Amino acid sequence: MEFTFINLLAMAIDTLLIIPEMVHTIKGVRKINRCKTYITILDYIFKYAALILMFLPLGINKFGFKSVIGMLVYVFVNAILCVIYDFIFVINVKKDSYSTDFKLMYIMVLIFIISAIVLRHWLLLLVTIAYTITHYIVLKSLHDQYNAK
Repeated sequence: MEFTFINLLAMAIDTLLIIPEMVHTIKGVRKINRCKTYITILDYIFKYAALILMFLPLGINKFGFKSVIGMLVYVFVNAILCVIYDFIFVINVKKDSYSTDFKLMYIMVLIFIISAIVLRHWLLLLVTIAYTITHYIVLKSLHDQYNAK
């Protein structure tokens, strides 16, 4: 396992994704999650596994790009998506909207998928698919709970 500048870029991306969630948690803006416990646990496991796989090249020797275009796509698209993610989070943090939660999930999943494809990190892609499914179930469950009231 070899570390390169790509690992540092991925750590920066992870940081930009985690900071808003930490602020959200510290401020105490939390939804009560009545989804089945095992789904919620799997959701967290897959999410943090994907975040770790973003910078840790498990299953491959080292991260690398096939071309300069691949590197540019990775850097600029992920940077733009991180800015959009943080912007949506900051603008909507007090609204506590499920459409916002879904938007944030889609952006995070896009970042994971783009990273997995460009870096040819197939384990990250598999974990991202699992995270998408479990997170969708959790968000849908939360949405259904609050619409039932």
